[in-house]
Amino acid sequence: MGTNKRLRIIGKTITPVVIPKPFFYVKGCKVSITREPKENEKGYLPYPRRMHYGKLIKGVRKAPTIKNCYQGFVVVDFPGNNQQTVKRLQWFLSLKGLGKHQNNGMGKMQWLERQEVTAKKKTPRGKKLVIRKGLGHHPKLMQTAIKTLLLHDFVHTEKHDSKIYHEVEIANRFIREACKKHHENGKERQNNWLIPIIKKYDGLASFLNRRIPKRRER
Repeated sequence: MGTNKRLRIIGKTITPVVIPKPFFYVKGCKVSITREPKENEKGYLPYPRRMHYGKLIKGVRKAPTIKNCYQGFVVVDFPGNNQQTVKRLQWFLSLKGLGKHQNNGMGKMQWLERQEVTAKKKTPRGKKLVIRKGLGHHPKLMQTAIKTLLLHDFVHTEKHDSKIYHEVEIANRFIREACKKHHENGKERQNNWLIPIIKKYDGLASFLNRRIPKRRER
């Protein structure tokens, strides 16, 4: 086996594997549950189909007893090429299942083939500013207003510059317009319901930030 190649075994799940994440390590080997057993153009294994072990109720939060599970192909990559790798290979090939609740029939799998693969150079993933956690179970309009309030100080306007070096690119047109024009007094506020809300709470925040002098200083 060449220096740039590594050993890989591929299997397929029969029943979903109950595990928190589809990518994990066992005995120093990376185990991936993927939708396809080959890397994509960027060098990453595609994310598998996610399911739930338990019964979900619509409109109700997921119970702690309901676990994530994944179904697809099982890819195990072995580091190095020595006697320890052979022992690890034999141990993995003896497995008939992965994950939790195997006594209940979950995590069953079968091995398909063994390969020698060359490591691919991965393309760095782009980072996006996404606000999705911490908003609570509020109506969509309220969530939009909260997002706008969180973002409005990070956008350049005529009265102040952004508080970060690179201005945030906002995809939503109404949020972008409200962040840009919340300091203006034109008719734009009539066409965007977010502008008066941002003006109100931005003014309230600036009022609360003013330093109230103590009695001794008056």
